[in-house]
Amino acid sequence: MSNRLRVYLATYAGLSPSLAADNFRKALVSLNAHILGFLAHAIRVQRKGSAARVVQALWDSEDLTQFEERCDILCVRASEEARICDSERGEQ
Repeated sequence: MSNRLRVYLATYAGLSPSLAADNFRKALVSLNAHILGFLAHAIRVQRKGSAARVVQALWDSEDLTQFEERCDILCVRASEEARICDSERGEQ
């Protein structure tokens, strides 16, 4: 995921200001915020005692699946916005 974000950010850095570029930026912010939110949750769980982590793992067994599903949706959006930016650059 970090490699994909790195490529997207490099692509965004080379864009001229436009509505398409702004939409791409918003898609990247959403994706990055989702990843950071999940990492913050993982850190909070890790800081708990081992018994509490086991209990939380049993209650939150779908967290990883939901994270991956949401990442897939956000990545598709970012990819589509990047494609729009590419087609806009090709028209200029």
